[in-house]
Amino acid sequence: VYAVSLPCAGEKRTNPGTYTLITIPLSHDIFFERPVPVSTAIEFPLVVYKTYSLPTVSTPKSLLENDIATTLNIEPSTGKAPAEWQSRVGGIIVARKDKQSLDIRHFEGVWMYIDMIGHKLKLEGATEAGLRAKGHLTKKDLVHWWKLYEIQARGDREAYRKMNKAPPVEVGESEDWAS
Repeated sequence: VYAVSLPCAGEKRTNPGTYTLITIPLSHDIFFERPVPVSTAIEFPLVVYKTYSLPTVSTPKSLLENDIATTLNIEPSTGKAPAEWQSRVGGIIVARKDKQSLDIRHFEGVWMYIDMIGHKLKLEGATEAGLRAKGHLTKKDLVHWWKLYEIQARGDREAYRKMNKAPPVEVGESEDWAS
């Protein structure tokens, strides 16, 4: 199946790029990992697998940073990732828990959505805005955000304004997220 490989900062020195589509076997150990919390809440369960060997003491911490991996692993209750995902993460692979191929656009969409929600949770915590952010951890809100994102990416400002004022779409209305 298709999965996404994300290099850490050190790996990007020799292989520039943010992420790459790769093929992994259905028997890969990644499928034994628990899904990342926010992806479960939005009904698009993703699993993450670290691909590096344990670093030596001399390996600079900065070379093993992987901000996307940290973002994917945030806990909805705190807006923060567990300690093992905050430092010396290294390269990772991301796959769908259901063993279906992961489309690179869907990966990017889920990552960016989690990033947006995570910022709100971290900055606003238990405030009213932070609690509202937790309320947006649904597939329905992901689909609505995705449509806004695609319109904005096309540069259609008028459609974006209209869509931004519209209520969230029903989950079944977007073929992109149907499976």
